[in-house]
Amino acid sequence: MDRAEQAREGVARAPVEEEPLADAALAAASPLRRFYLTSERAILGFASVAVVLLAWEWMAARVLVPLVFISSPTRIAKAAVELAESGGLWNDLRVSGIEFFVGYAMSVAAGIPLGIATGWYRRLFYVLDPFISALYATPRVALLPLIIIWVGIGIWSKIAVVFLGAVFPMTAAAASTSWSLSGPDWGDRRSRSAGRGRVPR
Repeated sequence: MDRAEQAREGVARAPVEEEPLADAALAAASPLRRFYLTSERAILGFASVAVVLLAWEWMAARVLVPLVFISSPTRIAKAAVELAESGGLWNDLRVSGIEFFVGYAMSVAAGIPLGIATGWYRRLFYVLDPFISALYATPRVALLPLIIIWVGIGIWSKIAVVFLGAVFPMTAAAASTSWSLSGPDWGDRRSRSAGRGRVPR
């Protein structure tokens, strides 16, 4: 075995050899150090959120920013408790949940079949891709005036916003997956056992 092969094998074995070293360091650590190493992600994430909340509360208490522009975590928590006790919070959550689930279900029902079809039939993709790409890149805020004009300011305007926010990414993802499955290699393999109507074209 020449030096080049030995170097390649050494590089290939390096990641495997790091695991026993990490396990040995963990076993030799103190209980407190071991707890930190095993929970480092959760501890650092919790600490970063706590620091931001404390800084936010301090800024609000010192009125560094007028309270008309910024609240504080304690005021928000107090308002949430009051809303929950009055029952208004649960009604708002129920309405928001209906708007979200109806809009998302409509986007699933429309986006996934459309994406599969555009990925399966390339000519259909060529026809619809300019419209899908343009609407995918359009900010939803820009469509709000049209949505309000078309469906009003009731529940259907919120459903339409959820639908437009989900249907185009879903269509693009389904089309990309379907397109990758309908590549030439997959088509050659399937054509040996599938009829003309089952092979992507």
